[in-house]
This record gives sequence, structure tokens and C-alpha cells, in this order.
Amino acid sequence: MTHLSEIAAHIERRKRMAAYAAEVIARSRDLIAYSKALLEVGPPTTFLGERHYPPPLSPAE
Repeated sequence: MTHLSEIAAHIERRKRMAAYAAEVIARSRDLIAYSKALLEVGPPTTFLGERHYPPPLSPAE
């Protein structure tokens, strides 16, 4: 490989890594928002072995 092609390969590798990191961050933000919405409804409780969870949010929310 020439020096320029090594640089180009390195840049492409970094771009792929950055795209993956951006996707992970976006998913994390979505999960945090979902968790906050669930906590606003109320934390899950256990009474006599029964768990009570709020219904899941629709994908549009």
C-alpha cells in the first residue's frame, strides 16, 4: 500500500467507527427517554409476588 492509500484506509476505518458510535449514542438516548417516560408513569412495584408494570409505549412516541 502506498502512503496515501494507508491514510485513506485509516480515514475510512475511523468514519465507520464514528458512524457506529453515533448509532449507539442515538439508541442510548432513545432508551433514556423511554426509561424517563416509564418513571413518570410510576416505578414498578411488587406486592405479594405480583409485578405491576405500565404498558409499553407505542413506537411512535
